[in-house]
Amino acid sequence: MGDLHAERTIRVLHYGAPKDSQLKEVYIHGGGPESIHVLLNRYNFSPQHTIAKETKTLRILPRLLAEDDPMPKAALSTNIPADWQDTLLILYHHPDNTDLPIKIYKINASKGVFNPGELYWINLSDVEIGGVVGGQKLRIGPRKTAVMKCPLGEIECTVKLDYLVKGETKTRGLIRQMWAINKETRQVVIIFNRPPPKYASYYVLPFRDPPKPVAEP
Repeated sequence: MGDLHAERTIRVLHYGAPKDSQLKEVYIHGGGPESIHVLLNRYNFSPQHTIAKETKTLRILPRLLAEDDPMPKAALSTNIPADWQDTLLILYHHPDNTDLPIKIYKINASKGVFNPGELYWINLSDVEIGGVVGGQKLRIGPRKTAVMKCPLGEIECTVKLDYLVKGETKTRGLIRQMWAINKETRQVVIIFNRPPPKYASYYVLPFRDPPKPVAEP
């Protein structure tokens, strides 16, 4: 892992993996001259890893390639736009992919897009979400995202969200909680499908950016 404050970085999460998953690590190619070895975590993002300024595509493998081995044609890949300085890669469980049972969801977490003290909502479900977060209205359709600031000057935030199943007219409760607020913490909130009769659930991932290095005298 290189300088935490280089121009471009990635962080990785293995979301939704079953407890008996044998996928414990991945190797990410395309971020520089060496592959990036990532130990997968089901509950939080990895530390930051640097990628080269010219990186366009990352390819993910469950094992390290030998020096002369070609890149498998079936390797999972994702494109990283050139202006994304900080990228979050959510590798979520997808059993239909036999060699590497994941799909890739990526977030632009660059400064000015998703900052400390903000919440990044990702609706991966088939339901519509609506309600209030700290007095602010929030509405997210299926497969949509939203970024919002936490209420300034508060240490707790009232979250009251409901969801509407397609074909129904009555909403169902999703979240009724008080959430801790911290201006130095980012929070990613993933809303995902559940089998009927529940239809939707959620997972919150708070994380902080690493401290800036102390300037040399």
